[in-house]
Amino acid sequence: MTSEITDRADELRAIAAKCDTVQDFWKATGWTDIQAAHRANEVLKLNLPIIRKSGRSTAPKIAQACPKPTGKGKS
Repeated sequence: MTSEITDRADELRAIAAKCDTVQDFWKATGWTDIQAAHRANEVLKLNLPIIRKSGRSTAPKIAQACPKPTGKGKS
C-alpha cells in the first residue's frame, strides 16, 4: 500500500485538501480499508485529524447507575 501511496502522492494530497478528517479522506479515496487512509496521512504528512474538533455543542452526559431489577422479571 505504501508504494501506491507514494505513486499517487499528488492526487492524494489534492483529495486531502478537500477533506476535514481522515475518515472523510478515506471515503473520498474509495479505499476499502481505513488503515490505508491512516497510513497515507502518516506517510504524506497530511495532518488530517482523526475526529472533528467542533462536533459537540454541549458537555458530555455523566453516567448514571442503573438499579438492578427486583421482583418479577429479574434475572
